[in-house]
Amino acid sequence: MADLSSSEIIEQYRGVHKVDPHIHKAGHLEDPQQIVEYLNTHEVEVGFLIPSALKEGKGPKGQDMLVSQKLWVGGWGNSAFGHFVSEYIVRPVAKGMFVEEPDNKGVLTATAQHPDRLMAWVWANPQREIQQTLDEMSEFLKRPNVAGAKLHFWIFPTKITNPSVMDIADLMQERDKPILIDVGVNRGNMREFDEFAKTHPGIPIIAAHLGSFLPEVVASARRNANVYLDMSGYPVTAKNLKEVLKIIPADKIIFGSDSPGGISGNLVSQLRALHGTGLPPREQELILTGNITRIVPKAAELLKARGS
Repeated sequence: MADLSSSEIIEQYRGVHKVDPHIHKAGHLEDPQQIVEYLNTHEVEVGFLIPSALKEGKGPKGQDMLVSQKLWVGGWGNSAFGHFVSEYIVRPVAKGMFVEEPDNKGVLTATAQHPDRLMAWVWANPQREIQQTLDEMSEFLKRPNVAGAKLHFWIFPTKITNPSVMDIADLMQERDKPILIDVGVNRGNMREFDEFAKTHPGIPIIAAHLGSFLPEVVASARRNANVYLDMSGYPVTAKNLKEVLKIIPADKIIFGSDSPGGISGNLVSQLRALHGTGLPPREQELILTGNITRIVPKAAELLKARGS
């Protein structure tokens, strides 16, 4: 299948319903109106915002991933060597760019300004004093457009079975809300992903970036009904998505762009990855809207209100 240009990809998915559950409020998508305009440009009905964990935002404004980034994420960047570089070389250098507290209130303000188009994942940091985190999360979860919680084990390294992580998951299970997890590239930690999933069978657990393409996480999605994989950003390429789809059905894969760019992805690059699978329209619809609207009923309400 020929690799389509950016304009051809946009045209290919014109008129196709789309929900993007993985957008960072950062960079050129910092202002809520800019975010809505970005959604409009790509005919995305609903976007889920995530507070940025970086002080300077993410990536340049553009429709597609740079060729150098494609070569990295499609090759060594997604190998054991690439994971080593990410964990032990990139992270110590990048650590100074991390914010201490991602701006949950900022994404909630944005969703309040555009409640018909935007939802939010609220960041839960298990390294903080846990009762303070739980109290704040409890208040955030009362908002109608909050999809669930976000955990990130590369930004805030924590063992997935740590009691604080379990407390956060217990709260989400109590509130019947999903968790979006960036599992990072720590293979030792992620061998316990399956234990975490089995401990909280009552809530959907979405492993971002195809679970960092870690075999343990992909296998967990195959075994556990509550585990899904989001296809956003690093290290997704058409090749990796095709490989995952050999063992994981389309009803366990969720779209996502990881906009705005950077080493991750954006709407065009991720639509290209989906197009490259050659999946029939019905299965692509599951990935683009069906699976996330089943997991997050509020998103289904917003789509219905827009006549989708």
